[in-house]
Amino acid sequence: IDLGLVKEHETKSFREMLGLPVSALQGLSESADACLKHHHVETIEKLGKWKFLSVAEALVTLAEAEETLSDSERHMERELHKIEPYNKPGFKEVFPKVST
Repeated sequence: IDLGLVKEHETKSFREMLGLPVSALQGLSESADACLKHHHVETIEKLGKWKFLSVAEALVTLAEAEETLSDSERHMERELHKIEPYNKPGFKEVFPKVST
């Protein structure tokens, strides 16, 4: 927390921190407050729950785990998923010696 908040707010409880303006985060000025206020984001809590921030964080996390496929490989993979149910072996292929 010491590196995340402006020094004057470091001793506050987490609940108190949620009510602070966004500019209480180290590296953000009061102009960030004014900018985010236009999007109804006036506190650290609202910033943390802001849907656009959540989507951006999710995209960053997913991108780190994403397999790198070319466009043609992705297309081929999608096409294979479409026909996959028809390529699954049936009961007789899996258990050839069992009579039904």
